[in-house]
Amino acid sequence: MNNIKKLQPPNLEMDFHGAHSANMLAAARYTEAMREEISSMHAKITDLEGENIRLESEVECLKIQLEGERNERRHYHQYAASITTSLSNVTKIIDDVLAQAVTSARSPAEGMPDIDMPARLQAHLNRPHEANGKDAA
Repeated sequence: MNNIKKLQPPNLEMDFHGAHSANMLAAARYTEAMREEISSMHAKITDLEGENIRLESEVECLKIQLEGERNERRHYHQYAASITTSLSNVTKIIDDVLAQAVTSARSPAEGMPDIDMPARLQAHLNRPHEANGKDAA
């Protein structure tokens, strides 16, 4: 591809021995080598431009795919947050119901026979609770 570097431009000055035609032939060879090099470089540029367009298109597709995956991730994150909130609410409700059951078990209604408190309720009574319904550490 770099034939131009190998060929040196001919010296076109006339010498005393009539080497003008040899110099003209060398100039013609040099010119033809330059034309071939230019043609080769033009083909390479055309190939690189096509490759550049393909790569730019691929980059755009990847950007679109990445944005879609980010949106999906945001959606699942919001979904997980709402599930966490719901579970927290369910935990509070369960704790409230359990507390009411314990209170009800401590003061039975009149006329009801005394019964032994289930071990699970007794364990719940014996552990301290924070205001938010979670066990104290």
